[in-house]
Amino acid sequence: MADTAVAVTNMDFSTVGYASSGDFSSGSVGTSVTAGNVAVITAPAGDTGHLVFTFYNAAGGATATFVAGDEPPSENSGIGNSSAITLTADKPYMVVIPAGRYVQDNGTIRINIATNTTIVGCYRRPTGN
Repeated sequence: MADTAVAVTNMDFSTVGYASSGDFSSGSVGTSVTAGNVAVITAPAGDTGHLVFTFYNAAGGATATFVAGDEPPSENSGIGNSSAITLTADKPYMVVIPAGRYVQDNGTIRINIATNTTIVGCYRRPTGN
């Protein structure tokens, strides 16, 4: 399995037009991750509670599985990997994960992509008003 870096994009609700629902539903935002590879998101440890992940797969049948974090920093690593998210063709998915559960000791979050190439996005939502 090869690693594919997925950048974290800061959402800015004060700026209209940074991304539209059409961008998510067509898969035009994010990073393409080939089936059998791992999407790797670098997020500062302890700052994962405000992340939103997007998945898009044109062919359908792909799966995305969040890999359990290792201790430290993940206090919930013993729960294990997430259940595989099965993606339907041409339907965007947005996922919020529990803070810290999937963080690796190097501060990354790893997502195994299987079956078909999938477009993966990661967005940090604002924390203030």
